[in-house]
Amino acid sequence: MCGFTLVVFKNKKKIKINKQTLRHRGPDKSKFIYSRGINLRHWRLSIVDLSKNSDQPLENEKFLFTYNGEIYDYKSISKSILKKNLNSDTLTLFSILNKSNNLKCLKKFSGFYSYVYFDKKKNNLVFSRDVLGKKFLYFYQDQEKFIISSEEKGILNFIRPKINSSSITEYLFFKNLFFGKTYFDKIKLIPPGCISKFDLTNWKLKHEFSWNSFYKRKIFVKKNNNFEISNLLNNSIKQRNICDVKTQLALSSGFDSNLILEKILLNKDIKNFYRAIGVGFDTKNNENFITKKINKNKKFYFKEVIYNKKNILNDIKKCIHFNDGPLEHPNYVGIDRLCKEARKKGKVLLSGEGADDLFFGYDHY
Repeated sequence: MCGFTLVVFKNKKKIKINKQTLRHRGPDKSKFIYSRGINLRHWRLSIVDLSKNSDQPLENEKFLFTYNGEIYDYKSISKSILKKNLNSDTLTLFSILNKSNNLKCLKKFSGFYSYVYFDKKKNNLVFSRDVLGKKFLYFYQDQEKFIISSEEKGILNFIRPKINSSSITEYLFFKNLFFGKTYFDKIKLIPPGCISKFDLTNWKLKHEFSWNSFYKRKIFVKKNNNFEISNLLNNSIKQRNICDVKTQLALSSGFDSNLILEKILLNKDIKNFYRAIGVGFDTKNNENFITKKINKNKKFYFKEVIYNKKNILNDIKKCIHFNDGPLEHPNYVGIDRLCKEARKKGKVLLSGEGADDLFFGYDHY
């Protein structure tokens, strides 16, 4: 998962960024750098290139760089753009940045990300996130400091937070927030696909690239072309399996994860999966009996997790803490329990989130 927090003061003050704040995002390595007034800490979850060569932040005479995410096609990118073989998406992105002096080409790559880099020559910060907004990136600005972080927690340590009352109203109506709002006053979420620049000389922020243009593009798939859709699914699963650790599957009785399970079993090229995990509640509505039945027919190693409803109040409090705000869905506690089980054996968990909508897997369809 990884994460980072960057803090810069107008007077270029050096400060400490607590090593524990975002440790849950990257328990494998935490590294701090202070450079030309920039305080930057990165927390790493090692998935691709487990060596310390990919530890972040990365720095040279031109740039200070850090990123969170995964670029699936980094091997082909390093060959085509850099004309060399790199075994790390982090090093690939840093090399491209040094070659082209920007990362606008990222929109053409397959993956999801958030990043920030400091251009030492121009004395500005450039930060962005992927076009679908899968990786979050928050920022805060006042007259004395500018902060960027993967979570609001990374910002809250350096300000006196105030609750945004309009966000509470929006949550009560829609169970979600939109257009960059957060539950805290002056803490904002950068829009998906937006590339922003903060000029440290003039202390001004500019959103230079709009995410709207990405959604104007149209993707055509021929009607009833099941072969093409099947290939898209196979390639998508294979891409997410490009890592140097074992992967696991979050399995439920739903159509989404079972579709992925089917593809894993039929595709001989996908060899990195270790097991499937399902979570059920200690009630009459426990769906694990369906999941076990499906899994038994598939002959795939399955770990059953039973959630005790007595723990739900404490677990909701923990989930709210990690979410930095109210929960949009009660499934948070079940997913949290499932992820804790997955962490015992590995670091990568693949879910079918969204496939029920794309392939009409719900009963009401």
